[in-house]
Amino acid sequence: MPSKSLIKVATVAHHARNAARYRVATSEPVIDMTVVRDYLRATIQQIYKPTEPETLSKKGMDVLIGATRFLDPHTLEVGTQQIRAKKVLINTGAEPRIPQIRGLEDVSYSTYQQIFDNDRLPEHLLVIGGGPIGCELAQAYRRLGSRVTIIAEHLLPREEPEVSELLNRIFAQEGIERLVARAETVHGAPGAITVHTTAGDATGDLLLGL
Repeated sequence: MPSKSLIKVATVAHHARNAARYRVATSEPVIDMTVVRDYLRATIQQIYKPTEPETLSKKGMDVLIGATRFLDPHTLEVGTQQIRAKKVLINTGAEPRIPQIRGLEDVSYSTYQQIFDNDRLPEHLLVIGGGPIGCELAQAYRRLGSRVTIIAEHLLPREEPEVSELLNRIFAQEGIERLVARAETVHGAPGAITVHTTAGDATGDLLLGL
């Protein structure tokens, strides 16, 4: 949900910036990332509110919170309580997969868990990885006004080749730069982060490592 909300903000900015093609006069949109961040937080809270444990309990749902384990294929232990069910759906959420890149642990970088708390518009965003989240955020930040470079051998590698080709064309049209290579090393200097690849180097002031 935070990514879709950020995409919405970026799309509005993109349409405003390109309104002249429809003969609509507008000024350059002004992006205040602290305001954008607050909007994202409010959206998250709005979505979370109906699923809070207290709200679900009022609707007649049993909410058990605690360490959970299977006692047998149909019995769960939650804290000191046991519950039986014919079927169990496990939804544990996800964690970012940090790429094994030499020097990454020595620089400041964000994953999708921190990027939505970002309160400044970077001059140049570097995105390591061409998966769905990386592509979404790359386009969003480009439309917000940042220069963006994606370091990835493939865009959306799990999709059909035609999808990757189309995305490549769209990104090129929107001014998103790309290094078609794997990130090898990373090093930081005051106010700058450089990613070294076999296809060249890219230097920016914010790094997104997925």
